[in-house]
Amino acid sequence: MSQTKVSIIVPSLDREGQIADCLESLLAQEMKEIEILCVDAGSGDRTVPVLEEMEKKDKRVRFLSSKRRSCGHLLNLGLQEAQGEYVSFLLSGDVASPVMYGELVRQADARKLDLAECHGDAPEELCGQTISPSKEQGWACLPSDGGRGIYRRAFLEEKGIRFSELPGMDAPFFGFRFRAFLHASKAALLRERLWKGEEGKPARPVEADNFFKECDFLQADLASDRKGFRGFGTALGRACCLELHAMFQRFPAEGRMAFLEKAAGCVEELHESRWIDYYGISGEEREMVSRLLQDPGEYGEELLQQEIRCL
Repeated sequence: MSQTKVSIIVPSLDREGQIADCLESLLAQEMKEIEILCVDAGSGDRTVPVLEEMEKKDKRVRFLSSKRRSCGHLLNLGLQEAQGEYVSFLLSGDVASPVMYGELVRQADARKLDLAECHGDAPEELCGQTISPSKEQGWACLPSDGGRGIYRRAFLEEKGIRFSELPGMDAPFFGFRFRAFLHASKAALLRERLWKGEEGKPARPVEADNFFKECDFLQADLASDRKGFRGFGTALGRACCLELHAMFQRFPAEGRMAFLEKAAGCVEELHESRWIDYYGISGEEREMVSRLLQDPGEYGEELLQQEIRCL
């Protein structure tokens, strides 16, 4: 096999109904210089037999296992084993277009990028060019789980960028992605959505708790070097507000009030740090932020009543 160009890391736990389609899409890539690191957290269904069968089928597939049910830990374990010039992270419910990795690598090689993402919702003015993340922060308005891409492995190692090993199998993309953009010199966004994943999964309390922890970690990172990370505070505020808004929409009705109370505390911290730029977010998010700060309970109750009236 040729030298590995991309190491694709796929975490799993009880995903026998999805994992085969994900791996088949990777084995069908037009770019052949890949390795697929399947990291399982102790599945009790037929996920492991499927992975072992895939490993026998194609030598580019490697099966790894761990007893820790932490998606961040599984992804870091894959990073430790990766051999590729670039690394990528897919969820077991994702399916990649056959041209996805070839196109991402072509862009990254030609422009010597630290990272490249394909995003169906990327602003047109940011696509098709090399961007400096510190100066062009449109990437902060994109949902962290809405894109998939590649990262130069040497860049991640040099900057010490890893996933937070928080509990649960929800993908910890928010903190990792923000740190990658924080340190990247050059990046690119592709407007083509060259992958598809599961949509509409309800948010769970553990996912929200992990998100709030990530926000705390990132605020600490920025506060430790305000001069070096000047300008990224408002990017963090914008990204957090949009992430909170998207998560709220996925929360079951019975959990929304508790979520809103925690969200209000998170927004208050960002507001006190002067990291929320009201002119950098949409009117809808601006209203959410303002009303959360005023009275999260009243805001949540009104939203619930609106939903009831729509039934």
